[in-house]
This record gives sequence, structure tokens and C-alpha cells, in this order.
Amino acid sequence: MRHRLALVAQTLWAVVHELASLQITRGCQVWLSWVALGRRTETRLGHPARTGESGNSLVRSKGQGTTVNGPRMQERREAFSTVEENEAVLENARAEMERHNQLFAAGIISREDNERYPREFQVAEAKFEEAQQHHALIDDKPREEDIAAAQAALEMAKAQLAETEARYEKTLIRSPIEGIVLRKHHRSGESVSNSSTVPDPIVTIGDNSVLRVRMDVDETEVVQVSVGQPAYVTADAYRTQKFTGRVIRVGNELGHKNIRTDEPTERVDTKILGTLIQLDPGTQLPDGLRVDAYIKTAPDVAFK
Repeated sequence: MRHRLALVAQTLWAVVHELASLQITRGCQVWLSWVALGRRTETRLGHPARTGESGNSLVRSKGQGTTVNGPRMQERREAFSTVEENEAVLENARAEMERHNQLFAAGIISREDNERYPREFQVAEAKFEEAQQHHALIDDKPREEDIAAAQAALEMAKAQLAETEARYEKTLIRSPIEGIVLRKHHRSGESVSNSSTVPDPIVTIGDNSVLRVRMDVDETEVVQVSVGQPAYVTADAYRTQKFTGRVIRVGNELGHKNIRTDEPTERVDTKILGTLIQLDPGTQLPDGLRVDAYIKTAPDVAFK
């Protein structure tokens, strides 16, 4: 009786709207959690997750010119230079005021000319005080409320980054098993939708490290079959070559035939017991190949 060789296959599903990219072809090898399968557009969150948006941001507080990480060294030097400049102007204004006071006392200049220099000294003194206050503000440590506000903004930015990375991760199509691509159901740019009533897979992947044969055992021979028995299969394409294995599963319920041969004398009304044979590791046969399966019930006895 003819039987059919099968890989341990798993179909990859996705509830998506559009495939952004699908980077595999039929027959290519894939590995567990392989990202290179492709990428899909995530629509369940309302908008696509943007790619490559990761990094650190310098969070600055908005409180009266103070930043959490502190001003740059150039800003500190500029503020200090402004203090020194206004101090020099103040000293010059003081010297001019004292000199003109002496000239007024000697009667050389009028009172009106003398009163102008004290006003200039007061202006210079006010500017010097302003420069000192600005330098103190620049050179001071950040306030506690500024640090708290900036820390809250930083935590929010981290949460937003984690959310974006999680959304991006959902757009990646990963292989659930290691194996070979048996069938590619969609192409890049196509719409995909999946439900329990209308399945719409993306690709079907088979584990090519394990080859199994589904065998229909006639109801008259079920008593001779048990798990662990040695078995082998042959195929017309490989002539007399035998591919050995073992029975790994025996069904518990009889049913109708799953595989039909081309023999005109074959009975189709007989009941069968589904049996699964796993071939030895390293066996290389194409998926779906029709083979003749034999189970050894004794050292020199095998039934087909």
C-alpha cells in the first residue's frame, strides 16, 4: 500500500492588515524566532509603529533658565566675564565721581556737571549687581523641584520608548520553529486577515530534521502493530534503497482510508488504523513523496 511522507509542519498565522515585507522564498531554511521572515504593518494600535526610533534624550527642566544637567562651561565663563566687565565699569564710574567731586569742591566745575557722575555710578552699580545675580544663578546647583520635574519627564520618555519598541516588536514576523519554508501564501504589500472561521496563513514551515510517514494499517493487521517497532520505507524513485525508522504512534480508532493507490483491485470500504512512522535522523526525502511502508513484526518478517 502506498503511503505519504510528511514533514512536521507548522503554519504561521497573523492578524494583520498588510505585509510590509516578506523576505523569504519557498524552500529556504529558517530558524527559531528568525526575524528575517518579514515585517508587517501593525494596525491594532491605531497607527504603524515607527522603526529605528531608539536613543537617549537630554531632559532639561523649564524652570527659570535652570537646567538639570547644569549650564555648559561656556555659559559659566560668559556670565563670569560679564561680572568682571561690569565691575570694571563700576570702578571707572566711582573714580570719575570722586574726581569730579574734588573739582566741584575746588570750584572748577558747576554743580550741574558734578551731579551727572553720581547717577552714572548708580547705573554702573546696578548693572554690576545684576551681573552678579545672573552669574550666581548660572553657577548654582539645580533646584529640587527642577530635578523632580526633569526626572518625571525622563521616566515618561522611557515609557514612551518602551511602548514604541514593543509596538515595533509586534510588527516582526518570526519563525515559530526551525525548518524549511514549504509554502509562501502571500507577497509583500498584500492584505492579510485571519480568523477562526476563515484561516489565512502567511507561510507554512516544516521541520526538515524529522521525517514522518503516515501509514494506513488494515483492520485485519492492527493486532500486529505497536509503538517502537522497527520499520522502513521504499520509493520508486530510489529503487531498492530502504529508509529505516520506528513506529512512534498508533491510532486508537479505526477510520476510513486516507491514501488511495492506483491499483484497480484495491478495496476502499475497509477500515484502517492510522499509524505514524518516524524515519531515522539524517534521512533526506522530499515532502509529500509516496512511499511503500513496512513494519517489522519479527526479525525477518515485515508486513506492508
